[in-house]
Amino acid sequence: MKIVGFSIIGFGSFAFSLFYLPYEFFFVAIVIGFFSLRRVEKELMKILPHQRSMFPFSK
Repeated sequence: MKIVGFSIIGFGSFAFSLFYLPYEFFFVAIVIGFFSLRRVEKELMKILPHQRSMFPFSK
């Protein structure tokens, strides 16, 4: 459930900034969404180590 929470936070902040906030917050929310997406990918890589090519951001 931790994975779902991180992705909801990331996409939620992205969508919120897209509709309600000025552009400075939009940039911040993109960064927050990107880092939470990376965290989601790291969690998924622990579960699915053989599917590495699915996740372009993880090194």
